[in-house]
Amino acid sequence: MKNIRIPAILGGGLALLLSVPFAAAFAMAYSEYGAAYMIRLGIALDPLLSFHRSNDVVYRTYGQAFALVHPLLWLAARNWFRLHPPQTGREKRARALLLWGGGLAALGVVADYFSYDTWLMTLFLFEWIGCLTLWAGCFIFGRALLENGQMPRWAARLFLLSFLVSIAATFALAHFPSGPTFGYALAWLVWALGVKPQAA
Repeated sequence: MKNIRIPAILGGGLALLLSVPFAAAFAMAYSEYGAAYMIRLGIALDPLLSFHRSNDVVYRTYGQAFALVHPLLWLAARNWFRLHPPQTGREKRARALLLWGGGLAALGVVADYFSYDTWLMTLFLFEWIGCLTLWAGCFIFGRALLENGQMPRWAARLFLLSFLVSIAATFALAHFPSGPTFGYALAWLVWALGVKPQAA
């Protein structure tokens, strides 16, 4: 089951590791939009945010690193459903929402942080659509897991409630996409670290 656990650990761990400095970098680069407490946090995290004299370059660098998150989590979800082919309507909806949502979010992040073309940068809207789709997919996935028992119940509940964690993280970090991705990434990471390898 390494083909599920490894991308789940890498994607989930990277998302959580980057979330705070990524959000702080946004606040420092766009202080007119950033929360005051995140600007203060950015000052405190100066060693992580001062590798370039331009705050915008620092922020885009974190965004480009974050672009790895959704492809890795997409891979974990894809491999999960390859191992556990959906049998019920709920499982099929969960697969569709998680894979389409993850794909759209990945495309949006790449367009947002790698492109300087105004038209392409409008594709950042896919980040919003993708993350909202992932929230719905996680809720349905969690319900399906509670029914089919393919994950421990504690892990199923993590996915079921991950959208609430993401909402809280979005308000706490005052940043997108790190906040909306937080709960989904956390669910995959905790499951991958908490489940026995032979049961993964």
